[in-house]
Amino acid sequence: AFGHYNDDLFRKTYGFLGDTQKSELESLRKLLKTERHPRQQETIKKTIERLTSMKKSNDLQEQRRSIIREHRKNEAELVEQGK
Repeated sequence: AFGHYNDDLFRKTYGFLGDTQKSELESLRKLLKTERHPRQQETIKKTIERLTSMKKSNDLQEQRRSIIREHRKNEAELVEQGK
C-alpha cells in the first residue's frame, strides 16, 4: 500500500546496524566477564545468545541472496548469449 519494498536498498540504508550490533556484542561479552550478580549474568548471556543467533540468521540470508544474485546473473548472461 506504501510502495514497492526494495531489499537491497533497505540493506544499504540500514547496513550500519550490523556494525552497531557487532560492537554491542563485544561490549556485552566484556560486561559478562566483569559482572558478578548471577541474574545479571544470565540476562547478559541470553542477550548475547539472541544477538549471535540474529547475526547467524542474517548471514545465512545474505548468503542465500548472494547465491540468487549469482544465479540470476548467470541466467542473464546465458539469455544474452542466446542459449
